[in-house]
Amino acid sequence: SSWEADTSDAWDACADAIRSTEPTFGTLDYNARNVLLGESGIAFLDFSTLGWDYPERRVTQYFVSLGAHHEDGNFVSGLTRETLGSARDSLFFSLEALDAHLIVFCGLILARLLEAGTEIPPNATDEQRHAWSHRRARFRRTLEIVAHGGVSDFAAAERIRAPIRQIVEATGGSPTRGHQR
Repeated sequence: SSWEADTSDAWDACADAIRSTEPTFGTLDYNARNVLLGESGIAFLDFSTLGWDYPERRVTQYFVSLGAHHEDGNFVSGLTRETLGSARDSLFFSLEALDAHLIVFCGLILARLLEAGTEIPPNATDEQRHAWSHRRARFRRTLEIVAHGGVSDFAAAERIRAPIRQIVEATGGSPTRGHQR
């Protein structure tokens, strides 16, 4: 049996978790550079674009840096159980939906990387060349984030992560690689 068939009900459960939450009004400028983590908590910057969206998606996109402004193109996730810490029990959003959003977000990144292929188009701008350089490393780091990025005990998300984790670990990935500690 294929991974897709083995995880079909898990994907459905993740979709249900996402659909079960309500959008809220807030910023639409999802960027890890707009979040400051400090001793006193979390501060959000740049509220120039506002609208309705899922809080779990906002959190996912705030805490996963796509590394576009780093020479090595390092993708990093600050979305961990440790980052959420003791606040996990008092959050206003669903941890299960947060896990599902993280998997979907990383899946979209992986699809874009595969779509980009192995060659940068000759007509690409310098900015595009830089943004999509180091695709192999970015692909690997995205898999590592999926494999080790759970923030809840959501069984469906774990069923999707488990085979990805096996691949990552079999090919030399460590449990914390790809995450900011």
